[in-house]
Amino acid sequence: MTLRILSVLFILLLSPDVFAQPGTSPIELIEGKKFYKHQVSKGQTVYGISKMYSVTQEEIYATNPDVEKEGIKSGATLLIPVKGEVNIPAQNVVKPPQGSYVEHTVKRGETFYSITKKYKTTPDKIITFNGLAADYVLQPGDVLLIPSESIQAETAAEPQPATQKNETDNRAIKHTIQKGETVYSLTKKYKITEKELLQANDSLPEGLRVGEIIYIPARANAVEAATTPISISSHEGVLKEKYKVAVLLPFMLDHNRAEQEKCPTYGDCPMYGVTKNALEMYMGIELALDSIRKRGLNLEVFVHDTRNDSITLATILSNEDILSADLIIGPIFPDRVNQTARFAKANGIRMVCPVPAPNRIIFNNHYVTKVMSSTPTQADEMASFIAHRYSNENIILMKNVTGSDAQLYKIIKTRINDDLKKQPIRFKDSTSTASSGSNMSDLKPKLREDKLNVIIVPSENLSYVSNFLTRLNGVYNSGNYFKYQYKVFGLEEWNRFSNLDFAYLNKFSVNLASGHHVNYEADKTIALIKEYRAKYKTDPSYYAMIGYDIALYHFRGLQEYGGDFDTYYADYKWEGVCLGFDLRKPEQGSGYENYKVQVLEYSDLHLVRQNP
Repeated sequence: MTLRILSVLFILLLSPDVFAQPGTSPIELIEGKKFYKHQVSKGQTVYGISKMYSVTQEEIYATNPDVEKEGIKSGATLLIPVKGEVNIPAQNVVKPPQGSYVEHTVKRGETFYSITKKYKTTPDKIITFNGLAADYVLQPGDVLLIPSESIQAETAAEPQPATQKNETDNRAIKHTIQKGETVYSLTKKYKITEKELLQANDSLPEGLRVGEIIYIPARANAVEAATTPISISSHEGVLKEKYKVAVLLPFMLDHNRAEQEKCPTYGDCPMYGVTKNALEMYMGIELALDSIRKRGLNLEVFVHDTRNDSITLATILSNEDILSADLIIGPIFPDRVNQTARFAKANGIRMVCPVPAPNRIIFNNHYVTKVMSSTPTQADEMASFIAHRYSNENIILMKNVTGSDAQLYKIIKTRINDDLKKQPIRFKDSTSTASSGSNMSDLKPKLREDKLNVIIVPSENLSYVSNFLTRLNGVYNSGNYFKYQYKVFGLEEWNRFSNLDFAYLNKFSVNLASGHHVNYEADKTIALIKEYRAKYKTDPSYYAMIGYDIALYHFRGLQEYGGDFDTYYADYKWEGVCLGFDLRKPEQGSGYENYKVQVLEYSDLHLVRQNP
C-alpha cells in the first residue's frame, strides 16, 4: 500500500465527521425506506458526511436536491439513506399480533450475535421477523421484534444444576455475571486462568454483560472456590460496569487538509507530521482497545482533536464525556499538557501524559501520570546501574559544568558514590572525575590497562559530546591506549544527535539511558506487528507502539483496580513492547513518574538492552 493511499485512508479516519457516530442520528421510515435524519454541524461537508454514513455523495444529493442547488448549510437537516434498507411499502409494515414478540431496544455495542445469545435465537430469525435486509447493520436505538418462541424457549427452560455437560469440559459451573465483575475477578474467584475461562466460553467475543450466563471450567479447586467465601480486596470493591476514556491528541485536521490541498495530483503526498504522529498513536490505542475488550472490559472511548489551541481544548474539556471520564490520555503539546493537568486536578480525573514533560506537571498534582521518565531520573537510574554492574571496574565521571549538564553531573556523582559504598566488591569507594580538555590531559592518567574503563559523560550538548568522542578516539590512537578497554555511558538525547560518528559509538561500546526501546526479535513485538498489519495493512511506528503500551497498561488498571490507581501502580510493574512501567511518586503529594529506565548498548550499529 503506497504512502498516498495510506494518507487518504488516514484522513478519512480522522475526518471530524467520522468521529461522530451515525447511530446518534434518528432514523425515519419514508415510503418503506429507512433514512437517517442528520443535522449538519459547522464545518461539515457533503463529502465528509458521505464517508460518515458509508454512502455516496450522489445518494445524498438524490435525497436532498436542495443541497446540490444551494449547497450545505449549518443546522440544516439531511436525509441519508440507511444501507440495508427495508424496501417494504409503508402500508405493509405492520406489527405481528400482540404476544407473538417482545421488543428489544438495541444498545450501543450490541450486535446480532449478542442479541441472539441473549434470546436463544438466530440472526436469520430476527432479520426475517423484522423484514430487514441480510446485510443490515444494527444501530443504537433500533427496536427489534424478537419472536415469542425464543422468549418462551428461554423462560420455559428447566433450572440447571450447578454443573452440567459442556463441550470444553466434562463438568462446568454456570455463573451469572453480576454488575462490576470482570474476567480478572472471575479468575480470582474460581481460581482458574484467564485462558481456561475464555476457552470455555468461545473467547467471550462480546465481553462480559450483566445477567449473561457463562461457563466456569470445573476443576476440583474451581468447584471448591465457587462454594467458599472469598475476601475481596479494596480495589475490587470499586469496579464499575463501564468505564469512559478520553483521548486528547493534536490531529491538526485543518492544518493537514491545507497541506493536502497543496499536493500535486500525482505522486505521494505525505501527511502533516503532527497529524501523522497523533494518528499513529491513536491507532496503537485502538489496537489496545480491541485487546482489552476481548478480556471483558466494557470501555467507551471519546476521541478529540485538541489542535494546539487553548480555546479549542477548553471547549473540549467542558464536554460531558470528558467531565465524566475515568481516564484521560494526552494531550501532547506542552501548554496543552499543563492546561489538561490543571483540569485533571480540579475534577479528580486520572490524566496520563504520553510524551516527555517537565516534572512540574506532576508537582502537587496527584492525578497526573508521566509515562516518560525525565532526564534527571534517567541519569540517576543509570548511575545506580553502573555502580552495581561495574563496581569492580575503573569508573570515571566527566565533568562539564555548563548549563543543565551541571545538574546531571551532580545527580550522577551523588548516586554512584552512595551506591558504590554499598557494594561488597568494589575497585574504589567513589568515582574518579575528569575534564576533557583539548588533549584529554586530565583523563589519560586516570585510565587503566588492567580494568574496564567506564566513562560517564552526563551531557546533552551535541558539541560537547561530539568533541569528547573525537578526542577519546585521538587518545585511543596514541601510545598504548589502543590496548585499553572502554565503555562510555551517555543519555537518551544522544539518539537524536544525527552528527555523531557511528564508528565511535560501536568502538567505545556506548551505552545510553532511555525511557523506551523496541526489541524487534521479541515474541511480543512480533505478535503486535502481526496484529497491527492485519488491522491497518502497515507496520506500527514508534508512536503506535507507545500508544499501545500506555493504553493497554492503563486499561488493565481500570479492569482490575477500577479508579484505585495508587494500588495498581504499586502492584503492577509491567513490560510492554516499547515501554516498561515502574510508576512512583517523586515526593509526597505529587503525581507519578516512570522510573523504568532502560540501559542500551551499541553493538553492530544497533542498540541492545543491558538491564533487566
